[in-house]
Parts: sequence; C-alpha cells; structure tokens
Amino acid sequence: MSVKQKRATLGVVGLVFVATIVLGSSGVFSSAAPVGPPDQDVVDALLRVSLSPESLTAAGVADSDVEDVVSGVSGYLSSNPSVIESADARYFAAKTAADRLIRLVRSGLASSAEVSACREARAELESAETARANTLDAVFAAGVSSLTETQQGTLSRLRTNKASWNMPLELLVVDRTQAEWVRLRAALANERISAKHDEDPDATDQSHLATVRADASVSAASTHLATSLGDVTTAWERAVAE
Repeated sequence: MSVKQKRATLGVVGLVFVATIVLGSSGVFSSAAPVGPPDQDVVDALLRVSLSPESLTAAGVADSDVEDVVSGVSGYLSSNPSVIESADARYFAAKTAADRLIRLVRSGLASSAEVSACREARAELESAETARANTLDAVFAAGVSSLTETQQGTLSRLRTNKASWNMPLELLVVDRTQAEWVRLRAALANERISAKHDEDPDATDQSHLATVRADASVSAASTHLATSLGDVTTAWERAVAE
C-alpha cells in the first residue's frame, strides 16, 4: 500500500471514529434514549391522576419502579380503550345541557317542562361527574398498584390536595384542615411577597413555616425532590415512550 493510500485509509477510519463519538453523545446509540415518541394518551392519563415525575418523586418512588407505574396505567387504557374520553364527553355534554337549563330557570322564563328538564339535567350532570371521577380513580389505582401502601397513601393525598391548593408539592403530602391550609397559604404569601420587595418576612409566619417544613413527611418529600427528581423524570420519560 502506498503512502497516499495509507493516509486515505487512516482518514476514513478517523472520520468513522469521530462520527461514532458524535452520534453516541447525541443519544443515537444510547440504550437510555427513548425508543420513540411518547404515548400521549398515557402521558395525559398519568398527569390527570397526578402521577407526574414530580409527584412520584415526592412520594419516594424510586426511578426503578417508575416503569411499573406507567405500565399499570398503559395496561388499563389498553383494556379500556377511550374510557377517559367517553367519561369526559358525557360530563361535558351533561354540563352544557344543565348550564343552559339552569340559566333559563334563573331567568324566570322557563316553562314547567323546562323546570322539570332542569332537574333531570342536574341529576345527569351529577351522575356524569361521579362516573368520570370513578374512571380517573380506576386509572390511578392501576398506576399505583405495584407501589407500597405508604407510597400509595402519599400519592393519594397529593392528588387530593393538588386539586384544591396551589402550593409547593412537598407541602401537599400531609392532610390538613381547611383552617390549616388557609393559614399555610397566608404564610407562604407573606414569604413570597416579602422576598419580592426585599423585605423581612413576618416572624410569626416564618415560625409557622419552619414548623410545617420540619414535619417528617414534608421533609422527606423535599429531600426526594432535591435528590431524585432528575432520575425519576428520565425513567418516566423513557417509560412513556416505550
């Protein structure tokens, strides 16, 4: 082989080596990369029932257990195709009908037949709302079935509390009375507004927040979120793409 041929061969080998490094670093050859686009139905269902990476992390679910959660929801949807869509469709149809008749009755222009229809529409709306809630409960149960009772309980509390209170996730792992939630919300607002205006927060509110954050369950959730969210998110994204 001539010197020129040797140089050409080495050049090709070098290009292949560089291409392999570049493609590998971009995830093309990475076994950890998602195998395809996410299953949007599964993603939507997981988020609807508060089985997001953040919630799972706060509940202490390890990244190695995330696939079982996603598989549980995916399996339920496969066995019950369009179950969520059907429940939503019934609910929204019932709400539209009930809202129209309620407005008519309140206007004083409804006939006796329309008043009767309004009662029936209200009953149908209540039934549809219950049916949709039961459907989502079933999806949630399928997702958490492989987890420990403690994790299931924490996720259930998170799901319930998130529906009513917009607060840092770690604070939602504990049940509280209405008055306690209101007190906590006020203390958080004081802390947030004080920081925004570069002022000292109220000492009493800070003492209350310190007590709340020192709770064992709250502290554990906070630690999980600080140390494990990245790994759980990666596992979640990989699982919904498989």
